[in-house]
Order: sequence, then C-alpha cells, then structure tokens
Amino acid sequence: NTYTSAKTVQLPEGNIAAIEGSTSTVCALYENGSVACWGDNSPHGERGVGTSTSNTSIAGFTNPMPGNLSAISLSAGDDTFCVILSNGSVACWGDATAAYSTTSSNVLEPTLIPWPHGSVRAVDISVGWYHACVLLENGSMWCWGQSSQGQLGDGTTNAGPTFVDIGKVAGPPASLSAATCSVQPSLPAGLTLTQDR
Repeated sequence: NTYTSAKTVQLPEGNIAAIEGSTSTVCALYENGSVACWGDNSPHGERGVGTSTSNTSIAGFTNPMPGNLSAISLSAGDDTFCVILSNGSVACWGDATAAYSTTSSNVLEPTLIPWPHGSVRAVDISVGWYHACVLLENGSMWCWGQSSQGQLGDGTTNAGPTFVDIGKVAGPPASLSAATCSVQPSLPAGLTLTQDR
C-alpha cells in the first residue's frame, strides 16, 4: 500500500521503548521485552509470526523470542529485523541473507543466530542492506550476510559470517550505524548517525 498522508496504526497496549522500520514493515520494541510489528509480511516473513502471508491491516506481536527471553535492543534493515536478547545472544527474522538462514529459506519467526562466542555478550547491533553486524562486549565485531559491496568489512566481497578485526582503530567502537560503521569514541549527547538511501 502507498499512503500520501499519515496513517494511524492501532498497536497492542504497553510502553514502547524503540521503533525500527525496514523496507515496508515496522516493529516496536516494548519495555517488557516483546516486539510487535505491522506492515508487509510477504515474501520474507518480516513480521515474525511464523508465516509469510501478507497482512498489512493489523499490528501484532511476533512469535515469542527464543527461550522466552526478553528483547532489549532492536534493529531493522532491508526486510530483516534482529534483536539482542536479555542474555546477550541475538535473534533475527525475515530475509534469509541477513537473518542468517543456513537453508536459504526466509526466517519466519525470531530465531537465534549461531553463536560461536561462548559467554561473550552482544552489546549493540545494526542491520543494513542484507547484512548485519553486532558489537561484542570485548570490543570485537561479528558480521554476516551479503557482502557484494564489501559491507562485511573483511576486505572481501564474500558472503557469510566473519569476524571483523577492529584492532587498527584507536579503541573499540562505541556503537554501530545502519551502514555498518563503528563510531568511536561515542558521539556527543544528542547526535546520531543516520543512513541516507
């Protein structure tokens, strides 16, 4: 649907902590750790409800997060959403490439990303153009997905999970942007990076 004026969306009750939008879907992170989405759900299952049936008229909660954990951070890219969970792990849904599908199928509900880091927690996440990166508490970054434009940051255009060595910069990044750039040191209060497409 194309709208030429603002449209009111009736959301489930609760306090919203953050809102993120992808190509044609929007999700809200609630203070209680749940996520509700509205907009297009086809063909990638961007609403995280277990199907890829299109339904733009109703906002509703995604299927539960893995392990019934709470989401504490939300990021959106092209047709993909990812969250950091309360135990520091990451779950994604939507397009197969950025949602880390091992079968090339779309990920229709919040699903854990394979985590090779043991107890090292994710502290920031950014989903971009069919790829995603997380900042770990030890200052390293881990990225996955498409890298046709070098967006995984490992000096190649090969897709897949990879560690990004940030040892060449003066200290670990303070945050990530949607264009998969690290910001260091932290930006002054009130300033943010945005992606202009």
